[in-house]
Formats: sequence, structure tokens, C-alpha cells
Amino acid sequence: MFLMQKILFGWLMLLPVWVVAQPAAGSAALSPDVLRCEYHVEPLGVDEAHPRLSWSLVSKGWDEYQAAYRLSIRTDSGDWWDSGKVSDSSNINIVAGGPALRPFTRYYWRVAVWDGAGHYSGWSPESWFETGMLDSTNWRGKWISENKPLPVKEEEFYQDHPAPLFRKGFRVDKPVRSARWYISGLGYDEAYLNGKKVGDAVLDPAWTDYRHTVFYRVYDVTGELLSGDNAVDLLLGNGWYNPLPLRFWGRINFREALAVGQPRVLANLRIVYTDGSVDVIPTDESWKVAGSAILRNNVFLGETIDGRRENKETDWQPAVAVASPGGRLVASVLPPIRVTRTFSVVAVTEPAPKVFVLDFGQNFAGWLRMPLQGRPGQVLHFKYGEILQPDGRVNGLTTVAGQIKEVYHLNGGPGAPATAYQEDVYICRGDGTDLFQPHFSFHGFRYVEVTGFDERPVMAGITGLGLNTDVGSMGTFQCSELLLNHIQEMVRNTFLSNLFSVQSDCPGREKQGYGGDMVATADAFCYNFDMSSFYAKTVGDLADDVRPNGGMPECAPYNGIADEGFGEGTGPIGWQLAFPFLQEKLYRFYGNKRIIADEYPKTVRLIEFLRSQAVGGLIDHGIGDHEAVNAKHVPLTSGAFYYGHVRLLCELARLLGKNDDAARYGLLADSIAAVFNARYLRSDTGEYDTACNQTTQVFPLWWGLAPEKSFSVLARLIGTRYGGHLATGIFGTKMLFDVLRRFDRNDLAYRVVMQRDYPGYAYMLDHGATTLIESWALTDQNSWNHPMFGSVSEWFYRSLAGINAAEDACGMDRLVFRPSVVNGPRWVKARYQSIRGEIVSEWEKKGDELNWRVVIPPNVRAEVDVPAGEGDEVYAEGKRVSPAFWKTGFAVLYRGSGEVHYRVKKK
Repeated sequence: MFLMQKILFGWLMLLPVWVVAQPAAGSAALSPDVLRCEYHVEPLGVDEAHPRLSWSLVSKGWDEYQAAYRLSIRTDSGDWWDSGKVSDSSNINIVAGGPALRPFTRYYWRVAVWDGAGHYSGWSPESWFETGMLDSTNWRGKWISENKPLPVKEEEFYQDHPAPLFRKGFRVDKPVRSARWYISGLGYDEAYLNGKKVGDAVLDPAWTDYRHTVFYRVYDVTGELLSGDNAVDLLLGNGWYNPLPLRFWGRINFREALAVGQPRVLANLRIVYTDGSVDVIPTDESWKVAGSAILRNNVFLGETIDGRRENKETDWQPAVAVASPGGRLVASVLPPIRVTRTFSVVAVTEPAPKVFVLDFGQNFAGWLRMPLQGRPGQVLHFKYGEILQPDGRVNGLTTVAGQIKEVYHLNGGPGAPATAYQEDVYICRGDGTDLFQPHFSFHGFRYVEVTGFDERPVMAGITGLGLNTDVGSMGTFQCSELLLNHIQEMVRNTFLSNLFSVQSDCPGREKQGYGGDMVATADAFCYNFDMSSFYAKTVGDLADDVRPNGGMPECAPYNGIADEGFGEGTGPIGWQLAFPFLQEKLYRFYGNKRIIADEYPKTVRLIEFLRSQAVGGLIDHGIGDHEAVNAKHVPLTSGAFYYGHVRLLCELARLLGKNDDAARYGLLADSIAAVFNARYLRSDTGEYDTACNQTTQVFPLWWGLAPEKSFSVLARLIGTRYGGHLATGIFGTKMLFDVLRRFDRNDLAYRVVMQRDYPGYAYMLDHGATTLIESWALTDQNSWNHPMFGSVSEWFYRSLAGINAAEDACGMDRLVFRPSVVNGPRWVKARYQSIRGEIVSEWEKKGDELNWRVVIPPNVRAEVDVPAGEGDEVYAEGKRVSPAFWKTGFAVLYRGSGEVHYRVKKK
């Protein structure tokens, strides 16, 4: 982390003496590639008056860097803004100049660059972005709902309440140039134009605190309009806006904390004709509404659908105007939730008469899609689960909502089921065209138990639809050791299962955005997926729900959960850390400095609030290293988290040029460190606390609080007391791998990962897990799809492949390549598609030789630590080279961009 001694990169801005021959002058110039606006390629709906523009760079040469750029933006009616030639190496987050953008406008832009030798790239191909509303005053019409009050009694929420379907007819009598539909339907919406679903987004819009922020999405429907009569339909689900009053753990009712209300929608269909005229069809009282075939829908308990009612709505009533949910309407910053993967049934069993179990062979989150040949009125039940009971039936206990289990004697409230299983119900139309697929719920499952069938279901046509916020895949890791590949696959499957507009803890039981889980896994998520907009949205969620005292919630959006917090809905100290921690990650991986500036006052307020809670210079209160095997030392871990909060603020202040703040909070951090070590460190041995264990040792090491000799204590703990196993929880596991990387003991980390017995990753795999389990212990009381131990994937990229951002990197502009060639894998291949371009590290051992391929994007500088001992022969592109200096086990070279093949011949 940044708390380590800073790596010096002053040399990077100088002309180095390269160890590899340069291509001849006059070679192909540097050229721009992958143009992005606000981190998206060609986004439809931008609500920034001056958006940020970025581009990566490509070149076949070496040591290529951008010396200048020129940006040009135009509209269909002419030029808008031209930057002129700007002598600047920046190629990410360039703020568009010129006049503030206009709403409802497509802007085309391109960029040209000059390299260090003055070669001109020429213009890139044009990209585009299109603005949305930009301002709330541009919305027409009203929020509408059905004229129906919410239930008064809690038990009434569990009765049938058909999802409302809104309809409006209109005519198109002139040629259309373009048509956009701007929609925000709470909790979830599905839009249809002339009977056809619009777009591929599902479970939309993204969940936010609707009192502060409400997202809308923009759809291009130009090609869907008909000449003459048209009809639009908007189907609304309850989502997170109208949850059930189910009392999680018998005590927390989300309706008491979330923004709630009857489902409602605001939409504008904006049609631009070829003659320049514009029609807007807004939602208002002219729309009609009827109950749909979806009789019940809840994000946890599932849906009941009556196929006999589909397309037979008759009880049309006028829609009514209702109040806004209160939040600022903005175009969604997230890619939508989509179907991103499909799974086939691998087996159908019948553990009891007419009880059939579908096995998809993979735990995932999403939907079941199943064609049906039922009788009219036949009722089919679908029960979802991640594991099986000994008798072969589905065991749904790992995904029970809020742990409302009859065996626990927890009361979910009036009307709640005794055990809150994930279940769907479908009532057949019986005409041979029935197709079951949910709309407004999602489940975590591998198995589905289906009942109500007359005979065994036919496997053909049954599909599992994997859903997730459609973040792009940015990283790949493979090696010759199959176990590591299986662990990596397990991690990625878990991560995707928990991206539903919040990074959830699990896709079945809670589905909440816990801050601590993000601290434990954010780096691993960023190495695997494009989290640039997702984590920016998460920081916004936390900022929206800052508590009255300035602290941060345990979950965002805030839901009433506040375990071991500090009052007024604040979360435990390790979970509050997500707010500054994610800001720092957004800067290191994606160069997002704007978010740090925007949220800086709230970050300062958070740290001042924590300061007010300190007693004797430290904070003792919290949860500790959640799910650790060894004993948790809550006061020690909370004190270390407090130090980390303050150090993060120092770093964010420094990035903003607020040097006085950085110095002032640096003194506070130093005082915390002094008190911490005086209280917990045994200076003679380097041990922390009298009950020294992996957690108590690794926390101070990771945060930079511990003397170097404390590491040898940790190494002994792993190697002897725990027999090469880890014993840490969600935070300590991330820290453990990272500390072992820093101290070049990846051999020990590798030993930990390869353990097949308890506790460890292979232990999960060997017991049938295809996604990570919530606890190292395997029980049916824990979720079997929980990402918080996924930090091992970060170790794959950073240690085995050796791809690291430098301590002071901005958007991966400075790298440190430092692969660990441990005894075990014969080869490793990793790629990471950074915002600046593709980064590659691939190595292979053959006899006494090591071959290593490195690719560094243009405009990026790197320290390359070649695994070699003094006296080994080191070659680059076939020529023997001398390192700048030696580190233990590494020959250190400095270089700029390009592809280089290294070879090390052992002496």
C-alpha cells in the first residue's frame, strides 16, 4: 500500500540510457486508441456539462510517450470545441472545454497526438457521446403510479399485489430522425414499445438512496417506432423501493431505513422529426394502468406469475400523479445489469416422487428460464439453493433471507414465512406457449427443486441466466498449476455473482453493499473487471448516506444495519474505511481525481468524527478480522483501522495539493502509531499482544505500524504454529498475501494457497464449492457465494505475475513488474487491460532458464525487477544487459513502453 516507503520514480521523467536498442527514427508514430467519455465507450446519456475524455495509446515502438495532444468536438451542426495543440502527456480524464454541453445532443470527438520525437499521429477515428437531460428542468410530465395505497398491516404486504403495467398510445405521422426514451421506474422497470422489450437492461435502474440520487437510463428507440399508431408499456417491480417488511435477523425492517413507496415511474419519449420538430410523450395522468400477470415480486422471496393473465389486462384505470422520490435525477453512471452468461442443466434427479432437482453444475446469480408444457391452472413451484441435503433435495438454508429460519426461532414479522427461502411460483396458461422467467427478483443458486410437474422435465431448453452489472473483463490470469486456475475461476464467478448495482455480500441471503467486504476485495475486483464507474457509484452511495454525525454506514445504501458502530447508524470502523479506501483505488487504477476533490469535505468530516470517538488516542470498538480462524483482537484491529483512516486522508490531501492538511493529519497519524505500539508491541520480540497470532501480527505490518522484525514473527506463525495454513479473516487474508509479497516470501504464500485441508481455498473446492464460501468452515448456515475471501486473486496478479501499480501511480501510469518465480508453477500468463492500454506479464521456466515477456503500454514508465541473482546472466531482446542495481533475488531495470523479452540463465 501507499504506506510503504515510497518508490522513487524521478528517473522516469528523464531521458534514460535504455538497455534495449531503439527502433529507427521514422518508425510508425504513436496513435490514440479506445476513446472513452466518463470511462465509457460511446455512452448514451451523459449528465456532465464538461465531461472527462480519455484515450489509450498504441505503438509498435519502444519508449513511446505522448508529448502533446489535440482534441476536437463537433455536433451534427458544426464544430463545438477544439483544444488546439496542448503540450501535455496526459491522456486520461481531460476535461472537455468550450461551452457547457447542451442536453439531448450527440457530440462527436476525436483526438490526435504527438510523440516525443514530434511524430504526428493524425486524427483518430471519431467516437461519440450523447448528453441526457443535464438538468431536472428539462424533464416533462410527472411521476405516476397506480391509484392504490400501500398496505396498512404488515401481513398485507405478503398478499397478491400485481405489478402495475402502464400504457400509452400515440401516433407518428412524420419521418423520424431520432427517438430516445428516458426512463426511471422505481423500484425496477421494464419498457416495451409496440409489444417488444426495449434494450437488454434488467433489474434497472440501479439501487441508490432514492431520497438523494435517482438514476434514469436512455434508450435509442429510433428503429422501433412505426409510422402511424404506436403503444408504449412500462412494467414496474417493487425492487428496493417497495420491499417487504421482513425483519432481518428478527429485528431489522429495511422499510424503516430505505426510501420506500408505491412503485412509480417518470419517463419521457422524445421524438425528433426530420423537419426539426420535436414531440415529447411524458408520463402523466393520460396514461392508464392495470395489474399485470406478476402477482407478487420481491428481491428476496421471489415472484408469483400467473401465465393466464399475460396480455389479458382488462382492469385499466387512469394513472395518478405522485410525488418524486426526492433524489436528484441523473443518467446512470453504471452499465446495466444484463444476462452475461448462460448455463445448461447438467443433471435432473428425482430424490422423491415428482420432486425434480435441476443441477446447473455452477453456483451463480440470476434467473431460471424454462419452457413449460403445463395444464391450464397447473401450479409449479421453484425452490432455489446452493447445496443439496443428504437425501438429494435442495438445501436452501444458505440463501435464506435475513437468516429467517424456523430452526433459529427468529420471527420475520407478521405475515413473513417461517423460513424465508428463495422461491418462485408459476401458474400455467396451458396453451403450449408457457415460458417461465422472473422479472423483478434474482436468486443465488446452483440447484432448483421443481414441484407440481406431472412428469420429469425435459432438459432441453432449460437455461440458467447469469446476471450481473455488465462490467467489462479487464484481467486474465492462468498458470500451469491447475489448482490456482480453479481458484481464480471460483473467485471470478463469485465476483460476478455479487455485482447487482452494489457489490453485495451474497446474492441470496442479504444482497447488501457492505463496506468491509469492499476493503477486503477491491484490488482483486479491479484487476479482474472494469470497476471505474461501479466504485465511483459506490463512493456516491456512501456519500449520500453519510450519517448525521459524519460517520459512514456499514452498508450503502443505508438499510438500518449498524453492527458495532458509533451511533446514528454508523458502521464498524473497518467498514467505514470503504469511503476513503475506494477513492484511493479509483485514483490508482483509473486516475479519478475529481471524486477525491468532490468528496474531500466528507472525508475530512469522517476522520474528525472518528477522532472524536478515540479514547486515549485509539479506537477499540469494532468487529475485527471478520471470519478469522484465530482469535480476533478487536481493540488492536480497530486501532490499526483508525490509523489507516488517517493515513488515507493524508494521502488524499496530498493528491489534492492540500499540503497543510496532509502535514496536520500526518502528525495525528504519528501520534496514533506511537500510542498503538506502546500499547500492543512487545519491542523485544516484535510480537503484537500477548496472544500473538496471524491477525494481530499482519494488521500492523500491512499498515506500516510494525518494525521489520515483526515480519519474522508472522512467518514463523504461518510456517510452524499453523503448519503452512492461514488463520486470518477477510481483512487479514488480503493483508497476509500482500505482506508476504512485500517481504518477498511468496514461497510461503504459495504454500498457503496450495493447502488442500482446512482452512483454505482448495478445501472449499474439494467439498464441491464453485464459488467462494462465507466462512473457512463449510456449513449450511453460511452463504456459499460470498466474495470477501477473493483477495487471493489480487495475489495472483501482483505476486505470481508481478503486475503492480507504483506507490504513486495515477491511473497505472507507473508500474513495478516483480514476478515471483516460486517453486511450483512452470509458467504464468497474466494480462490487464488498464485505462492506458494492455499490460502483459508472461513467464516460463525451462531447465535453468527463465523466459519472461513484458508489455508496457505507451505513456507508461516501469521498474522491471527481473528474477535473477547476482552472477546470473540477464538478457533483453537477446542482448546481455547490466541492471541499474541488484535487489535480493532481482536485477532492477528501468524502461518505458513496449514489448520486451527477457531471458535469465542461472549461473
